[in-house]
Amino acid sequence: MVDEVPPDLADKMIDALASSDMAHALLLYHRVRGSDLETAWKVVAQMLRDLGEEPNASARHAIIREVKEVLTMDRRTRFKRFMGALALALLCCGFSGYVLLDKSARLKTSLQSLFWSSAQATVLEVRTHSTRKYEQQRQVDRHYQDLQYQYAVEGNLYTGYRGNLQYYPGLGDEPLKKGDPITVLYNPKTPGQSLYKRSIYRLVVTSLFNLGILGFGLLVAVFAFHRERRWRHLKRLDEQMGETTQS
Repeated sequence: MVDEVPPDLADKMIDALASSDMAHALLLYHRVRGSDLETAWKVVAQMLRDLGEEPNASARHAIIREVKEVLTMDRRTRFKRFMGALALALLCCGFSGYVLLDKSARLKTSLQSLFWSSAQATVLEVRTHSTRKYEQQRQVDRHYQDLQYQYAVEGNLYTGYRGNLQYYPGLGDEPLKKGDPITVLYNPKTPGQSLYKRSIYRLVVTSLFNLGILGFGLLVAVFAFHRERRWRHLKRLDEQMGETTQS
């Protein structure tokens, strides 16, 4: 098959294949011989076999698609697609990063509270609020409370706050009321630092979930930059081949 390719073209294609750039070799044959991409792929695949390598059949569609994008997409359209992928990556990284920063601080406090002391506290103020969502075509109500409480350590009074404390009325979980006694944890070294109902498991699960979103965003960004770099490289080669053909 190599013998059927003009020597100068064969040399260029072999150089491209030596650099593991099958898309470049495919583009070269397509531009010089004017064949369709499927025929060009067969030539490139046979050339690889002649060089003692087995072509990666699973990569065939990806390589042909990559060359098609170079041939059919202008720079402006490609830039818009790149910016769209980058915006998705930034959205994922920004959202998950913000949540991770918040959850990591709360998780750190919850883990530290494993070694704190406990004290009896009294609820000073309560604010109850609810949210309503529809999940799988059914209504789901979630109920929360924001608490302000007071506790004493060695004769000194301290005030603490717990926001978005979820409770479940359907399971017999009654909301707290002003004046109710509760047990809180406080830092013996800094008694003014306290915590009511730590939720280590939920914080760990939430952190891991958002860590996955962050990883996805980073992968999208890396993939987008790689694809953009490849597209620009092949587009530049294609334009150079076009100029050579015209001259």
